[in-house]
Amino acid sequence: RRQLGRTNIMISLPTLIVLGVILLVLADAFGNFYIVSDLGEFILKLAGLSWLIISGYLFFSGIFHWGSSEPHVKNLGRRKFWWSLSHFSIVGIWIFYNLIQTIAFGGDVGVILTADSSDMMNVMPATSGFNLTSFSAGSAMTTNVVSPKSFTDSFHETTVFESDGTIGLSVGGAKDVNNFRENIKNNYLPEPTDVSYEGLFYDYYFDTGRTQSCDKLFCPSYTTAISPDPYTGEDQYFISVGLNSGIKQADFARKKLNLMVVLDISGSMMSSFTNYYYDGQKGDHDTRSKMEIANETITNLMEHLSDDDRLSVVLFDHDAYLAKPFRMVKNTDMDAIAKHILEIKARGGTDMSAGIATAMQEWKNIDLKDTDYENRIIFLTDAMPNSGDTSERGLFGKIRELALDRIYTTFIGVGVDLNSELIGELTKVKGANYYAVHSALDFKRRLADEFEFMVTPLVFDLNLIVEAPGFEIQKVYGSPEADEATGRIMSVNTLFPSSSNSSGENRGGLVLLQMKKRSGATNDQVRIRTTYQQRDGQRDGDEKTFTFTNQPDVYPNTGLQKGIVLTRYASVLKDWMLNERYSQMTLAQDRLQYKTAQIGSDYYREYGIRPITWPITDGNWERGSRPLTVSPAYREVLTTLRNYFSAQQKQIGDDEMLQELDILDYLILQGDSQLDTTPVIESNASDQKQTPADDKQKQIRERRRAQLEESLAQYLREHDYTKAQIIMEALQELDEEE
Repeated sequence: RRQLGRTNIMISLPTLIVLGVILLVLADAFGNFYIVSDLGEFILKLAGLSWLIISGYLFFSGIFHWGSSEPHVKNLGRRKFWWSLSHFSIVGIWIFYNLIQTIAFGGDVGVILTADSSDMMNVMPATSGFNLTSFSAGSAMTTNVVSPKSFTDSFHETTVFESDGTIGLSVGGAKDVNNFRENIKNNYLPEPTDVSYEGLFYDYYFDTGRTQSCDKLFCPSYTTAISPDPYTGEDQYFISVGLNSGIKQADFARKKLNLMVVLDISGSMMSSFTNYYYDGQKGDHDTRSKMEIANETITNLMEHLSDDDRLSVVLFDHDAYLAKPFRMVKNTDMDAIAKHILEIKARGGTDMSAGIATAMQEWKNIDLKDTDYENRIIFLTDAMPNSGDTSERGLFGKIRELALDRIYTTFIGVGVDLNSELIGELTKVKGANYYAVHSALDFKRRLADEFEFMVTPLVFDLNLIVEAPGFEIQKVYGSPEADEATGRIMSVNTLFPSSSNSSGENRGGLVLLQMKKRSGATNDQVRIRTTYQQRDGQRDGDEKTFTFTNQPDVYPNTGLQKGIVLTRYASVLKDWMLNERYSQMTLAQDRLQYKTAQIGSDYYREYGIRPITWPITDGNWERGSRPLTVSPAYREVLTTLRNYFSAQQKQIGDDEMLQELDILDYLILQGDSQLDTTPVIESNASDQKQTPADDKQKQIRERRRAQLEESLAQYLREHDYTKAQIIMEALQELDEEE
């Protein structure tokens, strides 16, 4: 009887385990139990192990007792044996089913207890009001092998290099000035930080002045020029640092990737993509929210992950939530994850520090010493934290702490009210960069070309030591660390790979040094020594000596000339934005934030303009809009710039520079419209009559259409139908905008 009792208990235990797992799944589907949390995963593994051990015991003891001469013992053995086979048959059916799934749908064999349709479930209290119904309902546990190929094949292999040459290099920090362009387009006055020199440079390809072949990771090249200032006529001395690499485009490939997406779901993300959250909804702006654009951007990113990559997702508002722990893509239902992400709604405050802290905790589950993997966080936000630790030092410190563990950060800013000042400071950290998204479709097209570049830093801690008796570094353009330069040393935290065009020009492949000639100096020789760290930690360097040219307004190549022109363009626009903001302020305490510039204070003296410097922000990152205005004095400044820029563009021959002329023309027309009126122009005046500025917007759209149609024809000739489809979608989007 005791033996029979023990047998009955043994037989019932696997059944109880199965019932227990079913209860866990039901709790997961209808309650707040997180099935893929550490506790839930441990319970499931323990249940599966117990089931196998007990079934194995019943099987072997059943065989032993079946051979007994005692009838009751023989019956007991027979009972154990058949019950164990029934348990094993369930496991066998499970394995066979997964094998069939693998053969039918492809991918590696892998049996997982929970498909990732339940990966992003109830991580928040049910009373939080978080609108994610499919994250918490209908997520019953399934037992199938997930094949990610259907999700990833369409884009993972789409990076097409234009030649068999080498790749270029570009600095970290900003990778565009899209936020500046979008603010102008929507009649808002941008922030000066919306126009970064490195972001503007990355919109263009540069002849780096390279004359010799390169067989190293990094091979800088140097060219010099004396260029008269278009306002003062004073000769200015420039050195371009060409960012070249010996890595062949055909040989370049990123490592496997541990990717964590940290998504801002705060209330400011619910505002229209082309509107300022703190203004409320006004006028006929695009009604799509920043949240929608951010969600689509994440799904576009996911299309570029391969089977051996890992993905994790963290969400934050006034708190932070681990929505999806790290898991291999090949063991993840990417289509289900994408569906869940597209359903996320915005709410709550903004605590970026909580999001970073939760991310840091999840990274503890990853082997950071595995050099086969790159580690990257992609942060999607409008960068307006208003709770938790909002100090620049606190946020910067956390990003820097992650970088010390080889976990690097990409910020993707969304919305015209993106706080580029905060993002610009955070991406001065080693391995960091940022992009501003103004269209999910345009960003999708961009990812098709440069996702692998985005997540692959190649050079760290670059230092340039300038030894020149007759010169010292006055200013650096094109590096986020430019303000840290001294008279002899310039530093760049990170260089990323960049594409090269068929002419051998590198995208964003330039840093510009403006030199100050010492009084009475006659020695024009310059020696530059470079030191840098490679990805494997090895240090390398270079040393070159050259002599400054002594012919003003003569350029050895178009790359240096283009860099000087774009630098002056950005510098004048920054000054204009600062002065317009200052003039719009009516409260004395607001104006006290600004100070008169100490250097170059007579730069625009003939226009009656007093230069000012940007105020220091102390933890207040919420950004309100200001209307686009151009004062009469600055209309004249911009007209002078426009004439200079147009002449230089014709010499350089780069039609991409016409987009900057379009902006200058638009701003000058805005200035014309304000000459005879005192009221401030409303930023979204849907009821105003057609103006010359509106005509200019139409011209810009027509030029954009022509560029898209030219790209479409090229991709069709090359039979690149994936990119052709993206261009067609962009043309459709342009039709809707018109």
